[in-house]
Amino acid sequence: AIRYLEEAVALVPDDSAIVEHLGDVQQARHEYKKALASYRKALEIEPDRKELAEKIRRLKGEHVER
Repeated sequence: AIRYLEEAVALVPDDSAIVEHLGDVQQARHEYKKALASYRKALEIEPDRKELAEKIRRLKGEHVER
């Protein structure tokens, strides 16, 4: 799945949903720093998405900032 999401992001880099899904898969694979970067990129594309800001906050608190 991750390969297809990476290809989709390369083809449509301004689709926040695709970038967010990539982050979800990265997080599931325990690739927390990559997931955080994906979530941040998705939030840059769509700054009003509060659920993305919440995912970033949770991820930073649980895994990345330790």
